[in-house]
Order: sequence, then structure tokens, then C-alpha cells
Amino acid sequence: DAVPVHLLTREAFDIYLKKLAPGGIIVINIANRYLNFEHVLGNMTEDRNIVGMIQGGYEVREIDKYGTNWVVMARKTEDFGVLPELKAELKTDSEDWVETWRKIESNPKLGVWTDDYSNLPSIFKWSR
Repeated sequence: DAVPVHLLTREAFDIYLKKLAPGGIIVINIANRYLNFEHVLGNMTEDRNIVGMIQGGYEVREIDKYGTNWVVMARKTEDFGVLPELKAELKTDSEDWVETWRKIESNPKLGVWTDDYSNLPSIFKWSR
């Protein structure tokens, strides 16, 4: 699971936002067996004054199958369209529906990654 850290920095997001069309969204797959990128991108949303949502709720626990996690970012919440309202049925005995998208969380202790600073050990999933 190699990590392209240079694509998750303040400088990279400055480029993405410069190229982002009005009403557009940035979509990032953050699936990784060993690292949790949620707070890195949550910090970025605060630093760049944008909004972010993360897909959650599912974790595949089968051999040779892996779940996926997506983050979407935009200049304003309205740019997400109906995304915040989407729901999916859990594969359990429950008849409940759950939200699959939620606001991304930040963690000020991690700081904002830049071309000069990143900290992979700080986002390592120490327990599985």
C-alpha cells in the first residue's frame, strides 16, 4: 500500500482547487489496510476552507476482499447534490437503513500535510 503523500498536501490541494470547476467536487479513494487518511483530509478541508464528506459504514471482513472508503470535497455543501441524503441497507438481520456519507472529521494534533511536512506513523492503524 504505497502512499502518494505529495497528492495529499496543501500545495496539491491549491492546484486541485484552482482547476476545480464551479460546483465541482474532488473525489479521493482513501482505502488502505494500514493507514487512516480521514483526519489528514479533514484537516485539509478546514485549512482550505472547503467541505468534505466520507463514505463509511462498511468494512469487509472476508478473506481476499477489501472494503473501500471515499472522500468527496467541494467548495460548498450544495455542490454535493443529493449525496448527503443517500442511504444504503446494511447486510445484517436489521431492517434499518444507515447513512453512508457523513461529514469528515479533523484532528488538529496531526497538523496539515505540506510538501515539507507529513507524518505517516501518526495515521497508522495500530489495532486491526
